[in-house]
Amino acid sequence: MAALSANSDKHSQTHICHVLSFAFVLIAFLYFTAKLDLLSYLQKYVGSNPFSEVTYLVLSLVSALLLIPMSSMEILAGIIWHKQLYKALILGYVGKMLGCWGCFGVGRLISIRKDHVNTNHYLKALEKVYVHRPHTLTPMICLAYLPASLKFYGLGTIKHCGFFNHFLPWSCVCGLPYAVGNVMVGVEVGNGVDNDSTREGGNHIVMILSILATVGLLFIGGKWIKFELERIIKEDESSSDSDSARSLLRSNRKTSSYDAIL
Repeated sequence: MAALSANSDKHSQTHICHVLSFAFVLIAFLYFTAKLDLLSYLQKYVGSNPFSEVTYLVLSLVSALLLIPMSSMEILAGIIWHKQLYKALILGYVGKMLGCWGCFGVGRLISIRKDHVNTNHYLKALEKVYVHRPHTLTPMICLAYLPASLKFYGLGTIKHCGFFNHFLPWSCVCGLPYAVGNVMVGVEVGNGVDNDSTREGGNHIVMILSILATVGLLFIGGKWIKFELERIIKEDESSSDSDSARSLLRSNRKTSSYDAIL
């Protein structure tokens, strides 16, 4: 028994060392990416190198690979490591973050091509509002009822969205409940496969109710976010119209005063 306990402790310590090493490498990578401004350098390279079209095609293929549904991967992590909950949660969450950050990076790199494309009216308004309310729109978009990779890819194309200032903290916070919920569903499925013969029907009902409640909350939250975004855009447009009206009134008054002096 003592030997088994010692092996178990050594196994746990090895897992902890692996997690800490991975976290250190990830933090160092993010730090040097920001310090050396690698994204800006690569963005200039994409638009100016002789093989820019090929580079753009490769980046598009990479972004397509990153658009793998992340919820399915998190559920799969829960099924595979359902007997090691902490491992499933860590791997599911880290995998989600890496995919989201990758989508943001690819979106930022190929956003230089957006100047050659006619953008949508609402996208222009969204970029305009983003300058004044980055910490309002970033969590709203992160929590939106959309595929995670798609919305994070879209955030990368908004030049006013900073990776470390806006995207990194909000993506970590908003992605946590999604990752935990999906992993727990996978763990429940994995436990059900192992113990199908002795499984009680009440657990099935609890799992189904939990899934329905999650889907309902996401649907309601998505509707609220859509309504709130439209309200913010209309509010910004009305304030812009009022500002232009005030400036026009001031210019008319100056012209009238000048005419009176003459």
